[in-house]
Amino acid sequence: MNVSGFLYSQIGYDTGLPMTAVIRSGNREHVPDGATFELYASDEEGTVAGGARPTGSGAVRYWGETWNAHWWEIDFSGIRKAGWYIISITAPGPGGELHRSEPIRVGENVLWRVQQPRNDDHRARSDALPRL
Repeated sequence: MNVSGFLYSQIGYDTGLPMTAVIRSGNREHVPDGATFELYASDEEGTVAGGARPTGSGAVRYWGETWNAHWWEIDFSGIRKAGWYIISITAPGPGGELHRSEPIRVGENVLWRVQQPRNDDHRARSDALPRL
């Protein structure tokens, strides 16, 4: 069975910290040598402005084989501007786009803010805690 996937944080990434995504596949040829990634600024729905140029790019690096799968790493830690981004993975030559992410949030303290309970959330109310 050959299962492949493009794995990245669904919560987002904090500016100034490492930002990586990985590709997993049972087939070593799934991501050919010379594959690259490009980052595009988008909105929260994933809309990229027509004619937009990439805000970043780089090589897709083969990491190795483990757990009966091949792994590739995408390091996009160079993003310094908060916002929403799309990652596009492209094979060299006529191979075209291999993977495209959903919108990914980058900002200051993204991980902390997403984990904060809302005021109306039962986990945030002290009266919702069991009495000892």
